[in-house]
Amino acid sequence: MKKIFIISIILMTLLLVSLVEARVTVISKGEDLKIDLIKFDPSPVSLGSETEVSFEITNLRKETIPNSNIKLVTKFPLEPIQTDVDIPSIQPGETLPFSFKFTSNENAQTGDYIISVQFYSPALGSFTSEPFSVPVITKRGSISGLGFSVNPETVSPGDRAQVTVNFRNTELSSLEDVVLKLDLSNTTLPFAPVQTGTEQTIKTINPGASASVTFDLIVFPDAASNVYRVPLSLIYYDSTGVKFTKNEVIGIVVGAKPKTALYIRKEKAVK
Repeated sequence: MKKIFIISIILMTLLLVSLVEARVTVISKGEDLKIDLIKFDPSPVSLGSETEVSFEITNLRKETIPNSNIKLVTKFPLEPIQTDVDIPSIQPGETLPFSFKFTSNENAQTGDYIISVQFYSPALGSFTSEPFSVPVITKRGSISGLGFSVNPETVSPGDRAQVTVNFRNTELSSLEDVVLKLDLSNTTLPFAPVQTGTEQTIKTINPGASASVTFDLIVFPDAASNVYRVPLSLIYYDSTGVKFTKNEVIGIVVGAKPKTALYIRKEKAVK
């Protein structure tokens, strides 16, 4: 039992390390230098976002490597923001950090893409590393399946209506502090909140989980029959603390009740 527990701790530690670092090592053909990819920040890399990739370079020679230049080599959908960096002299056995920033095209597909680095120094000439794999996923903090319903579908002046908002967390991590707010500040909107107010918060939505909130509204008695557009905003954070905002519009149909009257006509009997 103790052995199983120790093995479990080791596996959990290895998993945590793999999540924190993405270390991959390549060595030049002449075994003059070593380049390590340390991490992506943020990780995982998201489509449509900016990412910083951190490296380390180590001099494996017994001589100093003089000033050099390193370029980031990418292919679609990865687009460099910073194409190259200058590296000072590297002493034998010394390790120096360097980093690049790049963006990922939001119109690409989720998948594994590659980057590499090209090293150049007057002493060693040019060296292009083996490719490093970059796992890219759809943009983080994604809420999908957003839907609305109004009960009743047509609301009469002076009556109450319930507006329900449904959505789902399509990410692999939780969404935090999800705030939904109806904007009734426009004076042309004939609605007022009842009991629920115009803002509601959900503390956490787990990966793949669905959620819904309901707003209780009352229609002003003098409201004209019309379809009213009510703005809805969603503000939420992903598991790394990145803030997202989504804006939508809900249509609420207001229709006056038809007025009816009953007339009784007396008929004279014909003899």
